[in-house]
Parts: sequence; structure tokens; C-alpha cells
Amino acid sequence: MVEFPPWLLPSYQALRQQFSNQTLAHANLVSEPLGAGAYLVIDRLVREMLDLPLDQDIHETTHPDLSWIDSEFVREQRASTRASVIIDVETIRDVIEYLELTSSTQNFKIVVIDGAHMMNIQASNAFLKVLEEPPNNCFIFLITPHPHDLLPTIRSRCAKTSVQRPTETETLAWLISQDLEKEKVEDYLLDFGASPMQIMEAYRADGLIVRESLVEVVRDSLAVPDVAAQFANEDPDSVLTRWQSSVVRFAKNTPNQPEIYEYYLALTDLKRQYTESPALNWRLQYERMLFKWISLYRACR
Repeated sequence: MVEFPPWLLPSYQALRQQFSNQTLAHANLVSEPLGAGAYLVIDRLVREMLDLPLDQDIHETTHPDLSWIDSEFVREQRASTRASVIIDVETIRDVIEYLELTSSTQNFKIVVIDGAHMMNIQASNAFLKVLEEPPNNCFIFLITPHPHDLLPTIRSRCAKTSVQRPTETETLAWLISQDLEKEKVEDYLLDFGASPMQIMEAYRADGLIVRESLVEVVRDSLAVPDVAAQFANEDPDSVLTRWQSSVVRFAKNTPNQPEIYEYYLALTDLKRQYTESPALNWRLQYERMLFKWISLYRACR
């Protein structure tokens, strides 16, 4: 069981108090800076609501009154190995059917959608109907680092909780407390920024560091296909966010270069395509942007 991070306590305590006071909304939108760990807030809250043990992974817990949907759930349901996933309308229809069932051990049912921005438009419209006519005695939690990717009508029907971003000092201290090696964490911290859950996942998977990969292709353009293939095995949102951070650092050392800003916008457009067309051939897109990066770097140096 991961030690509960201190920066999450205010959000957790607020939601817990609402549940205790019987003022917790039926639909809750929990937004976070990417990788801040909002899912741990809901994990801990759900355990209390359903009286679940603390020593078991919530994803391995089978409870008739809990449905927890995230990227791993979608991959398993669809037998997919893609880095990018979508929550489709069939998944949401399953949620609707689940909510129509009678609760078993409590007088309420809980649905958690971690990564709610991954719902495509058909899924979003289907889910909106749940919010317009919510079943009795249910609690719904939508977790996302991209709340504005949700339909405005979905956002407007949810109570809102914002998880705060940890500082880099808090991030480093907490990750070291989880028995991660300080020097390696510091390398990932430069790449991810204060995004502890992403750093922990990358650390344990010995994941790539985008910043180092961008340096590698500038030194050797023949490495582009291999680097693009590595990027394609990672979550596109994570890769592109870290890539943009590297571009921002590059711009600070290379002022008054409009080409850098245009390149940053091209990465932003790719992030938009991730939400709209997750089946995009990411390897080819990454190769294209890496070759442009090499040209940009050399032109600005």
C-alpha cells in the first residue's frame, strides 16, 4: 500500500467530511495536475465508504457495489496493448446497467472513472444521460487532469474538487520515502516536473526520459526510428507534456525564436489529436516531430 501523500490530505478530508455530513454530491469531478495522485484520494475515500481493507490493491478488490474504470480496465476489457486508450460507449453502457442493479451490502453504489477525459463523444453523450437522470443512491467520481476535455454539460452537473500540485521538494521527499533512489528520481524530476505518480511509474518500469532522448537524436539522427518506437510505447499525453517542457527550457536559452513557439504549438496540436484520434499512428507522428526537432535545434544554435 502506497503511503498517503501529504499534499492530497486537504482534498481527501473535504470529501470525507461531505460524506460524513451526508452532503456528498452524487456526481463529483476531481481534477488534478497530471500525475499528482488524485486517484489515491478517491481510493482512500471509497475504502472508508465501503469498509474495504487497506492492505489490498483497489483494482484487485471485488465488491458488488464498486465499479472502478481506468486505462488498465479498458485494456483488459478490450484486450488492447496500446499505450493510448479510449473509454467507448459500450463501457459506459455497462456502467449504466451496473447502476440499475440493486446495491448489495450498502444502500448505495459507487462508480469511479479514472481518466474521464478518455471518454469519446459517444461515451460522453451516453454518460451525460446518467447525470441528467441519476439513479437513486449512487456516487460517481470522475478523475481527470484534463477537465476541460469533458463536455461542458458534464462538468456543469458535477460538484468539483481540485487536487493541489505538490512542490518539487515534496515530490522528491515523498518518492525517496517510497524507497526510490534519490539520484534517479532527480533525473526523472527534471523530465516530469512535480508529477510524483508518473515518476514512480516510470522509475519502476525503468521508463525513458524524454529530455535525454531529444538530446540523443540531435547527436545522432539515425536514432530517430528507435526513439520514436520507444515513445510509441508510452502514454502519448505523458510523452508530449514532457516534450513540451523540454521545448520551454530550450526556448529560455534561445530567446526571440518564433520557430520554437510554432513547434510548441505543433506538439499541442498532437495532444489534441490524442484525445480525438487515439488510434493515430504515433510512431510516424513522433518520427516527423523528431526530425523537425533536429532541424529546429540546429537552426537555433
